[in-house]
Amino acid sequence: MAQFVEADELNTALTTMINHADNYLWFISPYIKLNERIKFSLTALKDRPHTEIVIVFGKNENDVSKSMSLEDLKFFIDFPNIKVMHVANLHAKYYGSEDFAIITSMNLYEFSQVTNLEAGVILYAKNTLKKLASMANPLDVDNTFENSFGFFGRVIKQAKLIYEKKPKFKSTMLGLTSKYERSDIVADNTEKYYKTINRNINNYSNTKDNNVKPEYSKN
Repeated sequence: MAQFVEADELNTALTTMINHADNYLWFISPYIKLNERIKFSLTALKDRPHTEIVIVFGKNENDVSKSMSLEDLKFFIDFPNIKVMHVANLHAKYYGSEDFAIITSMNLYEFSQVTNLEAGVILYAKNTLKKLASMANPLDVDNTFENSFGFFGRVIKQAKLIYEKKPKFKSTMLGLTSKYERSDIVADNTEKYYKTINRNINNYSNTKDNNVKPEYSKN
């Protein structure tokens, strides 16, 4: 069973995972910088030595302190049952316990948790849905596809357009079929975003009779 989550739901799910982890807690994130709320929840595990904590972070092989600070390392090594590891080419983000796991875009990093546009999917272990239902808000596991589609649809709607080209078709056979004729550029803001771009970028296209609108308008 899966549940799509975004924004504050991700942070709530992560806190719920920490508070209810019993056997193990896995944090796999290229970059780690703990906020105070996460630290507060984790501190309770110092009194639960049977719960194994595994931390895996990545990047910056020549100076791992750029991926996880010495301050956070000192925080982790104070736990009774802890393993801290590094994988140089790590890019995935995964947080898990025996109850559920979160696969997400969000690093365990304060800036990501507060500022970035993040989303993820919660995967529930068998026989834990009933248990988890009493931990947090009611679970919306039946609309995972619709919720994810809606979220990323909003992302696309809010995005700034850099370039758009649309195909033109000619009706044939009395409108029963259509034949591709060409593609027209309807928006080209490449120079605004790529300062050193070759102005003749469209020469790489086989498109003919391009009609260019310098600035994009939704109207």
